[in-house]
Parts: sequence; structure tokens; C-alpha cells
Amino acid sequence: MVRYVAGEQFAFTATVNGYMMRERPATNIYMGGFFAESLLLAETGNAAGSIQIAGTPRPEQLPFFIAACDYTLLGEELYAASAYLSHQPVMLGGLKGQDFVKMLLVICLVLGVLLVTFGIGETYLGWFESV
Repeated sequence: MVRYVAGEQFAFTATVNGYMMRERPATNIYMGGFFAESLLLAETGNAAGSIQIAGTPRPEQLPFFIAACDYTLLGEELYAASAYLSHQPVMLGGLKGQDFVKMLLVICLVLGVLLVTFGIGETYLGWFESV
């Protein structure tokens, strides 16, 4: 069942909080971008006794979800979970490609630090000097 409750942030939050306290759902799942309503929703769900799962790419909202929810997907875990659960080759390939680029960047970073530490990284440093 899908209900449209409000188009404004705090009207939506108040309506959903009231619904949670009346109906006492067994599980609440919060996924996506959240703003000021994150702590209000999570605390109300906690008070209602619900098992709560949250995931958001917004780092400033993570502490609220970590404090009030049972399970929290941190940042990129939100996207990795959808790729893992769907088993779609395009999503899994994109995730593997991102991981490969991150690994390549870490290797370049470590290599650069070692070269500069041992004094043989002048060319490497020259790539980062401004003109």
C-alpha cells in the first residue's frame, strides 16, 4: 500500500511518526537521502519497537542512523547492497570497476609516497607542481 501524506519535509515526518506510533510496524527501512527528518524518524521507530535498517550516502546523517537503528549501510554500502541483491551484471560490473579504480589509486599513492621518501620521485612530484 502506498500513501501520499505530504510534500513538505516536517509535515511528512509528523504524519509518518504518528503512523508508526499508532500501527507499531515490525520493521522500518530508511534508504536514500535524508535531512533533518532522519533523527526524528529513527527515534520514533526506535520508540515504537521496530527493527530498523537505514542507508544513506549523506555522511552528515549517518550518526543519527547509527545511534537509533539496528543496521546501517554506510555511504557506498547502500549501492553495493543493491548490486549484490539484484545480481544484475551491469550493476555488479560498475561496482567492480569502481573498486578497481580505487585500488589503482591507492597503489599510485603508496608508490608515490615511497618514491618521494627515498628521494627518487622528482618526476612524480613534477606532475603535481603548479605552473
